[in-house]
Amino acid sequence: MTTVWKIVIAIVVTLVVVGGGTYYYMNQKATSEKDELQSQIDELNSQIEDLQAETTTAVSTESSSPVTNSPTTATTSDWKNYSNTKYDFSLTFNDLWKNYEIVEKSPDDSTATAYLYTCVPTISSSWSDQKSGMFCPFSITVVSLSGKSAFEQANDPMIPKYLGANSSYAFYTGSAQDRPDDGVAVMNDSQNIIATFKAN
Repeated sequence: MTTVWKIVIAIVVTLVVVGGGTYYYMNQKATSEKDELQSQIDELNSQIEDLQAETTTAVSTESSSPVTNSPTTATTSDWKNYSNTKYDFSLTFNDLWKNYEIVEKSPDDSTATAYLYTCVPTISSSWSDQKSGMFCPFSITVVSLSGKSAFEQANDPMIPKYLGANSSYAFYTGSAQDRPDDGVAVMNDSQNIIATFKAN
């Protein structure tokens, strides 16, 4: 065998060994990367399933929880439907008014029977209203039917807006002249609530 053939054979053997080794290495590396990628995909899928399960549980819990922030002044079980059995009238509230209270005050007007202030909580520490920590966007003045004429004469020409009457009382409403920073929404919504007034 000549020296040339020996060199050719040596080169071929070297190429086969190096090529085979390179192929094996690259194949192993690709397999390893594929396994690692699949592991990451499985982990992400697991996290997504956990999040979906938590979301479903949270929604289920929220929808089944009873309302616990019912105002103590409402005489019905549904806080949105306020019914005053003392003066026999009703109002319907929406979610903006959650945790409202109806605060009754004795009137400084001798022709009126009672002032009823519709109030909601405020976080303004500088605000002062009919009850501490509360903002009262509107009020209802209760007047006995026998004193209706005297009330209107005493308040002329600034007679509060007349709402209606039942067999015992006439009702009027007035709005607050100012409000705390967090009272804008309920202040703007006051007329919507007043529009639901019903004298029974």
